[in-house]
Amino acid sequence: MWQYAFSKDAEKSLKNIPSKTVSVILQRIKNIGDWLDDKKELVADIRKLHGEWEGFFRLRIGRIRVIFSIDEENEIVKIHDIGSRGDIYK
Repeated sequence: MWQYAFSKDAEKSLKNIPSKTVSVILQRIKNIGDWLDDKKELVADIRKLHGEWEGFFRLRIGRIRVIFSIDEENEIVKIHDIGSRGDIYK
C-alpha cells in the first residue's frame, strides 16, 4: 500500500488553496498509488519531467500542478510542491 509524504512547501501550498480544490487534489494524489499498482502506461495527466526536474513527475489538475517523485522500494509517493501552472517550475 502506497504512502504519501508531503514536503513543507507542498503543505504550505495546500493551505493557500480553497478547501474544495484541496479535496480534489488529495483524491487525485491518492489515485497516483492506484496508477502505480496497476503498472499502467503514463496517463494523460501524469508526465515525466526533464532537465533540472529529471526524476520527477507532474500531475495536472486543471491549472494546478503537483510535482512528485516515487520511491518504489519503500512504496512512498513524495509530494514536493503544488502550485499553479505558471509558478510551479520557477
